[in-house]
Amino acid sequence: MQHDSDARLYATFQDEMPNFCGGAAYGLVDGEVFRTDQFEVLEDVDVLFEEQYQALDTDEADKYITWEDVSEKTDLCMEEAIELLDARVKKDFSQLY
Repeated sequence: MQHDSDARLYATFQDEMPNFCGGAAYGLVDGEVFRTDQFEVLEDVDVLFEEQYQALDTDEADKYITWEDVSEKTDLCMEEAIELLDARVKKDFSQLY
């Protein structure tokens, strides 16, 4: 059977209960599907919409992040998952969390 050794699939995820975000990268290694994950737990952080965040004073704002911040964290996790895939380092979200 022939396969494309460069085939890859990327997925990002976010959830509020429990609160986390991350990315998964899948590729073929020696003809077998290889998956690695990178994620960030956000349990101790409350997430607000940008308008809510902007309405807070500076001291209050330190306790919160915005949904845009969560998206940026998700993108960073995806980049790290791709780096892990390139290095063939396996990290399984379901076993880590």
